[in-house]
Amino acid sequence: MFDFYERRKLRHFLYSKVFLLVLFLLIILLAKGVWGVYSSERDTSRKRVEKAAELQDLLDRQMALTAELQRLSTKRGIESELRQKYEVVKEGEEMIVLVQPPKENIPGASENRNIWEWFKGLF
Repeated sequence: MFDFYERRKLRHFLYSKVFLLVLFLLIILLAKGVWGVYSSERDTSRKRVEKAAELQDLLDRQMALTAELQRLSTKRGIESELRQKYEVVKEGEEMIVLVQPPKENIPGASENRNIWEWFKGLF
């Protein structure tokens, strides 16, 4: 009989409003903690992707700078860079300027014709 009364007290305590309120508050606190961890993981994942892209950009830049450094370590590379930046030439070199021929006037392509001249051109 003692066991029956003990179970009844326990059941009465577990179904009481105070216990259910405390249990509900505990669940809310745990959910808040889980949400914080989830938000932190999501932010960390996004930052990891950004940093991976930044790392790839830096590796590409390193490769480009290494290639540029190798090009500039040769005599020909130094000469081409000097020619490009300062527009210098060696002694005896001459510059060739290619000029396009002037465009010929095509009949009917004049921009300054008025309507009367256009009408006469039709006949």
